[in-house]
Amino acid sequence: MQTPITTSGFSPLRNWLLRSAAALLLALGAIVAFPGRAQAGVFVSVGIAPPPLPVYVQPPIPGPGYIWTPGYWAWDGYQYYWVPGTWILPPYVGALWTPGYWGWSGGVYIFHTGYWGRRVGYYGGINYGYGYGGHGYDGGYWRGGGFYYNRSVNHITNRITNVYNRPVPAGRVVNRASFNGGPGGVRYAPRTNAELRSANYAPRTRAAGYRPVGNGGGYRPTHYQPQNYYRAQAYRPMRGGNARPAYRPAARPAQPASSRACSLGAGHALPCRIVVAAARCPDIRLNDAIRMPTCHPTSSLRRARPWLALLALGLAVTASAQTAAGHARLQREAQAVTITRDDWGIAHVHGKTDADAVFGMAYAQAEDDFNRVESNYLTALGWTAQAEGESAIWQDLRQQLWTDPAALKKLYAQSPAWLQKLMDAWADGLNWYLATHPAVHPKVIAHFEPWMALSFTEGSIGGDIERVSLKGLAAFYGDAHPQLAQINPPSWAEPTGSNGIAIAPKLTTDGHALLLINPHTSFYFRSELQMASDEGLDAYGAVTWGQFFVYQGFNQHIGWMHTSTGLDAVDQFAETIVRKDGKPYYRYGKELRPVTERAIAVRYRAADGTLKTRSFTAYFTHHGPIVKNENGKWIAEALMDKPVAALEQSWLRTKAHDYASYMKVAELKANSSNNTLFADDKGEIAFLMPQFVPERDNRFDYTRPVDGSDPATDWHGLTPLNELPQAVNPPNGWAMNTNDWPYSAAGKYSPKQADFPRYMDTFGENPRGIHATRMLTGASGFSMPKLITDAFDSYLPEFAKLVPILARDYDALPANDPLKAKLAGPVELLRHWDDRWGIASMPTSLAVFWGDTLWDENVARAKAAGISPYDYIARDGGAQERLHALDEAVDRLVQDFGSWGVAWGEINRFQRLDDAIKPHFDDGKPSIPVPFVSSRWGSLASFGAHRWPGTKKYYGSSGNSFVAVVEFGPRVSARAVTAGGESGDPASKHFDDEAGRYASGNLRTVYFWPDQLKGHTERVYHPGG
Repeated sequence: MQTPITTSGFSPLRNWLLRSAAALLLALGAIVAFPGRAQAGVFVSVGIAPPPLPVYVQPPIPGPGYIWTPGYWAWDGYQYYWVPGTWILPPYVGALWTPGYWGWSGGVYIFHTGYWGRRVGYYGGINYGYGYGGHGYDGGYWRGGGFYYNRSVNHITNRITNVYNRPVPAGRVVNRASFNGGPGGVRYAPRTNAELRSANYAPRTRAAGYRPVGNGGGYRPTHYQPQNYYRAQAYRPMRGGNARPAYRPAARPAQPASSRACSLGAGHALPCRIVVAAARCPDIRLNDAIRMPTCHPTSSLRRARPWLALLALGLAVTASAQTAAGHARLQREAQAVTITRDDWGIAHVHGKTDADAVFGMAYAQAEDDFNRVESNYLTALGWTAQAEGESAIWQDLRQQLWTDPAALKKLYAQSPAWLQKLMDAWADGLNWYLATHPAVHPKVIAHFEPWMALSFTEGSIGGDIERVSLKGLAAFYGDAHPQLAQINPPSWAEPTGSNGIAIAPKLTTDGHALLLINPHTSFYFRSELQMASDEGLDAYGAVTWGQFFVYQGFNQHIGWMHTSTGLDAVDQFAETIVRKDGKPYYRYGKELRPVTERAIAVRYRAADGTLKTRSFTAYFTHHGPIVKNENGKWIAEALMDKPVAALEQSWLRTKAHDYASYMKVAELKANSSNNTLFADDKGEIAFLMPQFVPERDNRFDYTRPVDGSDPATDWHGLTPLNELPQAVNPPNGWAMNTNDWPYSAAGKYSPKQADFPRYMDTFGENPRGIHATRMLTGASGFSMPKLITDAFDSYLPEFAKLVPILARDYDALPANDPLKAKLAGPVELLRHWDDRWGIASMPTSLAVFWGDTLWDENVARAKAAGISPYDYIARDGGAQERLHALDEAVDRLVQDFGSWGVAWGEINRFQRLDDAIKPHFDDGKPSIPVPFVSSRWGSLASFGAHRWPGTKKYYGSSGNSFVAVVEFGPRVSARAVTAGGESGDPASKHFDDEAGRYASGNLRTVYFWPDQLKGHTERVYHPGG
């Protein structure tokens, strides 16, 4: 119920003060329509009628379980603006939305907020359309935990199966009034019991989540709905009587409203009046004349009216002022940032401060691909199942074992002030994007908080946490047969990692150091941008979506390239569990220590579209969380968990200016997963290991779980940086890493394996490392064009080793063996091949199909035998497997392409159909040929391609995602290319404008310096402008 607090009986001075304060409240009125962001139950009324309802087309439903909440007019203190309707996930199964509405009372228009409840209540008879015809809801209903949709009034897609068709009578539209009562308003009084009850109260919330109010069961709007309101508030075309809705006009009108004559009677004539949603009055009476429940306050309440009014005014003014001030603050931040888009769509962000630059780059990233920004944080926070459903529960549980919002909020509060400013600016930039792009509908995160940045502090693909087996985790925490992602053939898994090469000035034609930056990740995993400030920041390169630092790139003086490491910095400890008084304890030396517990609730999207929760009790020892049970032991996972230091290191290294300053930042020791190739304009180069390297007793094999009860197995601090395998300014003039071990990083000047503990590497050498060493050893005369050419060198060392073995296998076949005749042509083609890929190369097609077949058949066997797949495939006893694999490859080529002699470019293709994070491909749609192959066979340029469901051709989804070569002369210069293009919008020309350059290795000039942007600028603007 709403009780008007009037000024009758006040002195003229008090009347004037209250009216003036109320006018101020309207001027600040950012909360009039959605008080959920301020103090619950505070409303403001307006003396001006809202405009007629616009006609608009309902957007398609995004998925099962969503319920349509119609648009409405809101007031910002000066004028009305349109808040678009949106599809919303209800807060619980069975919830229905009662829309808010404007009602005429006492000479003013009062907004009654909408709410969730078991029944649709009174909303003033306003005909919002799409099932909300003025009373009740004809758009759908709940049944058996699922929501069923009336196709006749909703924009239903093929994804929705719970549908029915029940036409709603069109009737006759008298007007499109958006308010009840008053001149020109809808005449409709409450009719049903639900409407009578709902007209009696205003829904409120309690501190803990969504709680029902009174007997009506009303719930506040979900956290998505205020977000929609604030976006609309910032969107200028929605303002005023001629406001435009967010969606194009409809060809048909909304459903008509029923009408019934009623009179709301006389009232106070103030132009603005404060209304408080009070508690239910004990003496409710029904006014028979107008059929409107009216609350007559008790005498004590009447005596308290002036003070309630002042209290309400204070609360409302405070909350409104805070909201208005927040909005103004974001606008000021945006004005301090300039974004220049070059003719490749790449953002060059400049701010007055570092924080301004972070604000702008977060905004620019969201412009390019908000979907990937949000998805990365759903992964990092362990919230993916809220968007993708039950199959992601175990992934989210794994993440939440380390990521606890309460802990991250505490760490944020303890962070250095300068880092807090950057995190604040990051959240502000993303929230400003959402506020100024009302058509964007987040899947889960409608508002970013600064502490969230601490959940994702390293830009590497996957991360240490993903080493935890989901199958083992699920078995331990209660699901022997979990829903997990489909397991694909081994050949579909492209080796992850990257290539980095640093060349010293003595090997270059111009005497300048060079750096190859070549990450191998899933495509579109990072954006490309530049961020600069007046505080000395000026970094360019690859930025993982949603992070606010350049992960792989360069500034005016230095460059850094990260490659995934084989260092063992993630260990498992087998805990001996003892039950004591029903509680678990674990042995540690002579002690029995209690296993600590923490409740984790994983929310997930159910099949019917509703949100459900699965609760777990997680267990921890001092080594880390328990992740599985193995041979009767609980296995605890130990890994780096230093989010503040990791974020500091990731940021500060982008502002380093030489090797010494870079290494000073590295002393934070908060990088556990990446090697680094370094070069600078002083001519220094280096290969560096990760800095988070726990010191351990080398007697133990940490590639397997070690005995957690033995204190000797514990980590004993971190290894000093000068005791790590590294190559700094090696005499040969080059350093490289291809995700192989550190012991070939600089040829014969590499660190020696015998000098280091075995946990310093678990990878060993790989074919790319063999290729790079062969290519670099003894080479000189390097320039930017030469290093680019070398980055795409077509030699395939693994096939150079395997094909001669295959030829010997074939030659040893008896003359009467059926394969002797069938494979004669294919073997002869391979025998005379130069072991190099190419678009027109037929041997490449044959070799890759043969190699992939061998890989699928032998990876598991090699693992069981404890040797590498390469050695297992080449073993002496494998002749029959190698020949039969070639036979299968020939059959597959003939079946799919009509001949075993097919040019590689006809098979190996690049295609980008849309921005779906889970890739899909279509042989019937345009694609372009790509000459390079999987790095599995030693190609430096990586293109992880294979057949996909429904395709015969190979399509790439990972590998070379960004390639840059940087020259550190008097003025740093670079050339680069990104897979596909910078934008995630298929309608943008920058969606795939780099595809041709990508496939051919034709890197474009990087516009690092302002004068380079002249003549290459598409747009200059402030965020939101």
